[in-house]
Amino acid sequence: MKIIAAITTFIFALPIVLSNFIYLGIPGGSLYFLLYLLFCICFVPLSVFLFILSLFFKKIRETAITGIIVSAVLIMMLLLSILIFKLHDESGFIIGANYNKFNSVKWQKAKFYVSNQREYMLKDLVQNILPNKNIEEMIGLLGDPHAVISGDNAYYLYSRDGDTVFRINYSDKNGNSASYELIDKKSLYKSNIMKGSMIYYITGPGFMDPWALYIFFDEDGIFKEYKLGST
Repeated sequence: MKIIAAITTFIFALPIVLSNFIYLGIPGGSLYFLLYLLFCICFVPLSVFLFILSLFFKKIRETAITGIIVSAVLIMMLLLSILIFKLHDESGFIIGANYNKFNSVKWQKAKFYVSNQREYMLKDLVQNILPNKNIEEMIGLLGDPHAVISGDNAYYLYSRDGDTVFRINYSDKNGNSASYELIDKKSLYKSNIMKGSMIYYITGPGFMDPWALYIFFDEDGIFKEYKLGST
C-alpha cells in the first residue's frame, strides 16, 4: 500500500503543482485528468471505508491510515495548485497552460473541439512566441484564424481551395449576414481588416460558449497584446 501511495502521489499530484513553474508535458492531456478524477472517486471512498474497518480489524489499520494520508495529499495538492494559480494572477490561463512548449504543427493540427492540446501550449505561446511577430509570421505559426474583428464587424473566415477566403460580414447586433464576398487570402492578410483582432478557438465550436485567444496588432501590423475569453 505504501508503494502504491508513493507512486500515486508522484504521478497524479506532483505534476499538477510543478506545471505552474516548468513546462511539464503530460501525455494524454484530457485523459490524464479523467484518470485523476476516476482515481480520486475510487481511492478516497475506499480509503475511508478501510479506515472504518480498521476500527474493528487492527491488521488493516496501517493500510487504512496510509490510504487516508494519500487521499489528503491528493486533495491538498490540488488545492495548493489552485492557490498558486490565483497568486500568479494568471486567471486567463487554465491550470495546465504550462504543460507543453508551443509547437506550430501540433497547434494547427490540434482538434481543439475535443482536445486540450492548444490550452496546454498557451503560456509559452503568449509569453515567448507572439511578441514582435507580424501578421504574416503569426499566421505562419498558428494557421488561418477562425475570425477577425475589425471595428464593429466580425469577419468569419472560411478557406476554399487553400487560396481564397469566403468572407461573411456580420454587421448587425443579431449576427445577421449583411454582406459577403470572395477575396484573395494574400490581399486579406495585407488589408486593414487584419489589424483588428484575430481569433483562434481554444475550445471549439462544439461548446455553447467557445473559449478563444484574441490577438491584437498595432498600426504597423505587429503584435500588441492578447486576451483570453469566450466568443
